[in-house]
Amino acid sequence: MGLKRNICTLSCSRGAVPRSTWAGPTTGESTSVSQRVYKMRSFQENVSIFTRNTTNLVIQISELNQLREQLRKALQSAQIAAPAPAEENAN
Repeated sequence: MGLKRNICTLSCSRGAVPRSTWAGPTTGESTSVSQRVYKMRSFQENVSIFTRNTTNLVIQISELNQLREQLRKALQSAQIAAPAPAEENAN
């Protein structure tokens, strides 16, 4: 849920920022340097949040894959250790 919020914030903030923030003011539009710096810093913060969330998701996927592999090995060893029901009835 947090990732969706950050993605929305990132896309919304970039769409809401006028092109003048990136390329300088256009005719008839005046923005101060401090406004452009603030907007750029805000955008960079959003990119940082998005990157951090993406990194956390990659780590979680890796951990899930490790757990899945451990479970597969545990199930395999449990099947080898336990005799099959057909073998018990044959004795």
